[in-house]
Amino acid sequence: MLKTLSTIILLGFVAITFGIMLWPQSAEPAADPTSAAGQETETEATTGPAYVAYYFHGAARCYSCNLMESTAREALAADIDAGILTFHSINITLPNHQHFIESFDLHMPGIALAEFHGQTVVRRSLLDQSWGYLREPLALSNYFKDSWATFRNGQDPNL
Repeated sequence: MLKTLSTIILLGFVAITFGIMLWPQSAEPAADPTSAAGQETETEATTGPAYVAYYFHGAARCYSCNLMESTAREALAADIDAGILTFHSINITLPNHQHFIESFDLHMPGIALAEFHGQTVVRRSLLDQSWGYLREPLALSNYFKDSWATFRNGQDPNL
């Protein structure tokens, strides 16, 4: 009797663990900024340029990864709320998001900016200094704000 009860509890624990491990992948946002062909597209039609901030991440996300994303969202919130900038969180381990790895020359999770004209990406920039500011929240927030302002003015924030 005790052995059967222990087996049932252990199997329940294993089932719950697998469910938790798989849940983040199924909780991926439904909005996908890519077309069926895997090309980047604009999410809304506009008459001028459209801007997108991406947070690229893997399936497993640590505290630092979540902090990077939340800091970027907070730093850019005014323009996101105003509709000037769109923010997408992209799991690059998913097959339909693999093209971002090459497009943005990704080597690790990070924040990137892209400018669209119609449905064509005309400029993109990976904010590759982000991780260096992670332990300084104010500096990281300012880095995102300054990089976005520079990018929006037509310049490369990495120069």
